[in-house]
Amino acid sequence: PAIMDAFVFDGKTWAMPFLANFQLFFYNIDMIKKAGFDDAPKTLEEMVEQMEAIKAKGICKYPWTDSWNQKEGLTCEYVWLTGAFGGDTFDKDAKPIFNTGPGLKALEFMVMLLDKELASPKSLTNDEPAARDDFIAGNAAFTSNWTFQYGSMNDPSVSKVVGAGKMGLLPVAKDVLGQYTYETASVSGFQGAAILANSKNKEAAWKYVRFITSPIVQRAYLTEMPVWTSVQTSAYAMTMDPVIDIKTKEIASVHHR
Repeated sequence: PAIMDAFVFDGKTWAMPFLANFQLFFYNIDMIKKAGFDDAPKTLEEMVEQMEAIKAKGICKYPWTDSWNQKEGLTCEYVWLTGAFGGDTFDKDAKPIFNTGPGLKALEFMVMLLDKELASPKSLTNDEPAARDDFIAGNAAFTSNWTFQYGSMNDPSVSKVVGAGKMGLLPVAKDVLGQYTYETASVSGFQGAAILANSKNKEAAWKYVRFITSPIVQRAYLTEMPVWTSVQTSAYAMTMDPVIDIKTKEIASVHHR
């Protein structure tokens, strides 16, 4: 439902989803344990506490890295953080509401991370691959990023955090606990296939859309998150993707941008 909802407007479905991208939480468990903690944080407050300890003990100069460049990256990070504080950037009538409440708290949180030097100043110019590179080089304890980072993180030819780098659910503010089913919030980056109204080959185009979005094709390309719940929860997917359960919970918690 979270995936299909992104392509519905004014009661009409405008595209068929074929790629379900979204953000997840990446953390360095070795740094966390060196700082005296047992596991990854579940709330933003716990994450700040861990980052302050990691920084104070000289484990990592800037525990957080991110993609806050003035492009799509900043928008995506801001949307999930607004969700983490219990809200959305627009209301049900598509009116902006991010200048108060959760949206304002998200902005203040980002500024605080920079002011306390918990977030790398590079975050202001980083895109997503740059944030990934910071993390897999061992220069950050935490980051949020798209699903692609999981593969890079575990590739010994490029990553210095193989084994230490873990993927989990993005934390939310303490006072938001209980508001969401899976106690997490993310941002969607879904892609859909649609047919132009003036297409001269609508029937052939529809056959193609049905093919590339079919469960059998989605099942064959599990390097991306399948859009079908039946594929996500299948025994095959769980065997081929050891973190599919984490992905399924996170994707159910997305906020659209």
